[in-house]
Amino acid sequence: MSKPVRQHYIPRSYLKNFATQKDKKTFLVDAYNIEAENLIENISTKDICLEKHIYTIETNDPAKKFALEKYYADNVDSEYPNIYKILIDKSIK
Repeated sequence: MSKPVRQHYIPRSYLKNFATQKDKKTFLVDAYNIEAENLIENISTKDICLEKHIYTIETNDPAKKFALEKYYADNVDSEYPNIYKILIDKSIK
């Protein structure tokens, strides 16, 4: 696994449902910066709702350092698109 530094607290798989697709891997949204009180237009979902090392565990054990980020990537982010499809499916009552 790579060593993720920029970790999203709102998954990109969620954000892309509110985005415009620029190309195969780039999704753009408009965001409002509350602190600066300004609108940021067409920002990539790669660049919002993230913090550096928010899920990194401080340990000397490299196998555990990114365990939480890996868990979210494998079990939450990867499943969210399927869950979202179910949530918006009007044929399911």
